[in-house]
Amino acid sequence: MPQERLPLRKIKEVLGLHSLGRAQRQIAVSCAVGQATVSDSLKTAAAAGLQWPDIAEWSEDQVMQAVAPSRERPGHRNQSPEPDYAEIRHELQTNQHVTLQLLWEEYREKNSDGYWKPSVS
Repeated sequence: MPQERLPLRKIKEVLGLHSLGRAQRQIAVSCAVGQATVSDSLKTAAAAGLQWPDIAEWSEDQVMQAVAPSRERPGHRNQSPEPDYAEIRHELQTNQHVTLQLLWEEYREKNSDGYWKPSVS
C-alpha cells in the first residue's frame, strides 16, 4: 500500500524543530510521524537547499515548488470523461455478443484521449 505524502505543514514543522537542535527521534514524537519520515524530510529539504529561517513564512505552494518543481499540482490534469459503468454492465448482461473489448473500442472512438482500458484476464 503506498504511503501518504507528508503534509507540507509537517515538513515545515520538522525543519523548524531541526533548526532548534532537536534530535530526529524527538522531532518524530513531536510531529507524530516516524523517524524515517523525519530523516527523509530533512534529506529532501537539504537536497532542495531549504533551511528553516528562509522558509518560515513561505506558503505551502512555495515549499512545494522548491521541493518538487517538476511535479504537477493535483487537479490540473486534463481528465477524460469516465465511462458510464452502469451502461457497460447493462450491455454486458443483456447482449451475449458484446465484449468488454468491443465496449472499450467504442469508448475510445468517442474519447480518443480516454484513460479506461479493460483488464485482460
